[in-house]
Amino acid sequence: MNIITLGRWPQNSSQPEPVQWLVLREEENALLCLSRVILDCQPYHREGGGVCWKDCSLRRWLDQEFLPAAFTPEEQRRLLPARLKSPGGETTDRVFLLAPPEDWPGWNIMGDSDSYFSFPPEDCAITTPYTREKGIWFVEEEGPDQFRGCWCIRYPRYLQDDDPRPDYTSSVNFDGYIEAVAQETEDLDGIRPAIILSK
Repeated sequence: MNIITLGRWPQNSSQPEPVQWLVLREEENALLCLSRVILDCQPYHREGGGVCWKDCSLRRWLDQEFLPAAFTPEEQRRLLPARLKSPGGETTDRVFLLAPPEDWPGWNIMGDSDSYFSFPPEDCAITTPYTREKGIWFVEEEGPDQFRGCWCIRYPRYLQDDDPRPDYTSSVNFDGYIEAVAQETEDLDGIRPAIILSK
C-alpha cells in the first residue's frame, strides 16, 4: 500500500510532526487517503445523545480545528471537497471519517456476520504517545497488538429503526473488526482522518 506524507500533527509529543497517509484508492486525478496511525481521540459528539454526522461536534472539530492546524494553506488547496452520503443528510467535507461500504474500497470489506465487517488487520491503526497521553484506550499487553487502538467510523454500521441520529458509534477494533455498537457518542474514540488529495 502506498504511503504519502502531508501535514503535521502531534504524535510522539505535543509538538507537530509530519503525518503519513495510506493511499486506499487511486483515481485519475485524486487519492483517497487515511492517516496511517490514530492521530487523536475525541468524542463523536461532546454534548452526547443522538446525533447524525452532519451535526456532530467531531465534524466541526475536524473542519475548524484539525484542518487549519494540520495543513498549511498550500496543502489545504490540495484537499478536494468530498461529497459524503450519511444518514441525516449529505455533507461536503475536506477532512472526514470513513464509512463502510460507501467510501471504502471494495477489497477492504469482508462479510463476517450480521454485526461485523472487517478492515484488513495490517491496516489497523497504532495509537501514538500523544493519543495515549490524552486517554485513548489501547492494548497494553506486550505482543503484536501492543499499542493498537480503536477508531471511529462516520456513522453506525447499523441504525435502529433507520434513525439518522443514533446515540452510539461504530468503531474499527484493534483486531480489524468493526463493532457495530461500540460506545455512546460522548465517549472518547480514536480519530483516523480521511482526505481526498488531488494529484
